[in-house]
Amino acid sequence: MEIVLFVNGARSALGERAVAHLGRALDGSDVRVQVIDVSADPDAAERARVLATPTLISVRDGRETRLVGDLSDRATVRRRLGLPVEPDAGA
Repeated sequence: MEIVLFVNGARSALGERAVAHLGRALDGSDVRVQVIDVSADPDAAERARVLATPTLISVRDGRETRLVGDLSDRATVRRRLGLPVEPDAGA
């Protein structure tokens, strides 16, 4: 599975935090992540119809899943992406 994470300022504190939270949520999976900084590539955000950051977009079996905002809840991120959720995944 491949997913795209749109952030505003990949090197900003908020951008780095979104990437870190996503990394923890995806730990142990074979998901590949592409990070797009909307301040550097606004056209990509427009094409994907991204209105807020962070926005995580995944397409699986023809169905698009979007998560917008806080990615700190590991269990929620994994569940929304269709990944297994371990009992301690919410921590």
